[in-house]
Amino acid sequence: MKHQKIFECDDIKFKKALTWLKSNNPAYTDIIISDERLSILPLDSGIEDMENVEFLPSTEHADHKGPSEDQINLGEDVDGDTSSSVLLPEPVVDIHKKVHKIIENALNKYHSKSGEKTHKKITIPWPTRSDIPLSEFTTQHFFTLAFPTLFPFGTGDFCMNRPRTCESLAEWADHLLWIDNGRFAHHQYFKSVVHNMIMRKRALERGNFVFKQQLGDCHLTLDQQKQQIQKGDTTIANKLLYFGASFRGSNQYWAERGKELRSLMKYKINEGSGLPSFFTTGSCAEFHFPSLRRFLSIYVRETTGYEPDLTNRNTVFRVLQENTHFVAHFFDLRTRSYFQDVMSPVFGINAYWFRQEFAKTRGMVHLHGLCWRSDKQPYALIHEALERGLTDDECAEELAIWAANQFGISASHPAGKDHNGESKKNLWPLPEGTAPAPPEQDNPLQKLLIDVSSTQESLLEAYILLTNRVNLHRCSETYCLKRTKTRNKKLCRMEFPKPLRSVPAIVHDKNNSQGNVKGSS
Repeated sequence: MKHQKIFECDDIKFKKALTWLKSNNPAYTDIIISDERLSILPLDSGIEDMENVEFLPSTEHADHKGPSEDQINLGEDVDGDTSSSVLLPEPVVDIHKKVHKIIENALNKYHSKSGEKTHKKITIPWPTRSDIPLSEFTTQHFFTLAFPTLFPFGTGDFCMNRPRTCESLAEWADHLLWIDNGRFAHHQYFKSVVHNMIMRKRALERGNFVFKQQLGDCHLTLDQQKQQIQKGDTTIANKLLYFGASFRGSNQYWAERGKELRSLMKYKINEGSGLPSFFTTGSCAEFHFPSLRRFLSIYVRETTGYEPDLTNRNTVFRVLQENTHFVAHFFDLRTRSYFQDVMSPVFGINAYWFRQEFAKTRGMVHLHGLCWRSDKQPYALIHEALERGLTDDECAEELAIWAANQFGISASHPAGKDHNGESKKNLWPLPEGTAPAPPEQDNPLQKLLIDVSSTQESLLEAYILLTNRVNLHRCSETYCLKRTKTRNKKLCRMEFPKPLRSVPAIVHDKNNSQGNVKGSS
């Protein structure tokens, strides 16, 4: 499909930029700046009819020749002099005649036969290009050529002859994200391009090993490998899936992490620590963390020179999008501090495991974790209760008493009950209660403990607001409501609404796994 786009252009600025690059950037020293071609560009206006080609999934490419040898060959450090990889025009194209024809057409459209001026519409031809694609792994000054605004002097490019202080592409990219002025972190495409290259290189390295080494098997030609696949032999595919465990985020990667977790659980059981005592989960409240806003404000000021107004929600959103690396790093530090400084001393854990993952419906990043206690509680308590022949309801009561005595926690709403023994629903939010949403200045997610602990009343009020905000489930079209296959109706995947209970109980979830303790209202 062909689409028309209008590109804004200033021929004077364009020439100045090219001249500067030719004088200051080694990757552009051999370019030829054509004043004739530059004269076609408009003066501070748009270029119309610039064709942009997009292909449908069903499009057949008859002339598609696949990747070049350089793209498959990862290569090593290239010796010799550094040179650019600017492609010359194809010999079959007469650029001189083509430019003159464009100028003639433009003038004819600009002046009609009667001498009157008509609408000026300039069409620029596509840049000439080779049939052989460039290799991002072996092309000298690849990043300088692709991102001249990020590497204006050609220094720091990973694909150039120089002593490397960063051994891998991933290490190099991570270093650039924290450059003082933040230009790499804020660039719209750079992070995606480098991440794609890292994953492609990793895939090629693993794939080449499988096909070239065959893991001890006899070597097969490409035709033999194709024949095996056509016959249903999945040996090669299985080996590729095995090596796919190193691709972060893939199904094989998470399957491998699952095996590691099961091995850890078996080890903890064999050493006498038993099963995990707690499951914990948490999301990054990037729009609410007061400390994150403070650090981000300092970081943006030091990297860009301006003071962002983080009281404006639109500004907060833009700053968060431009500094995702900062937010992810902050959440990782906060998560580790949570396990070491909260879970360990408060809940008595001596070992933990967690993973972080990204999901659109859960904010920027969230975590899931498992924790062990040295005394094997509460499993020892449950085992003893079952040995005594207690029922599920009695076991639930034992667990509730243990949690209250050990940590001072319960599943009851902190608003408490009225003089008739009924829950104070006027302090519960909709739909269970009638309490209105608090004003933004009372948002509990933006408060520190020191902000709300001046009196017992202010602490209880903050506790109620926090419970209403994060501990009561609200069904959402984008989060939990899913349309079932058997009914033309959306149901909550968390099985809400659920009946309120006055006493704790052990219930079965939809997967028929027992052990969930539901508290009172």
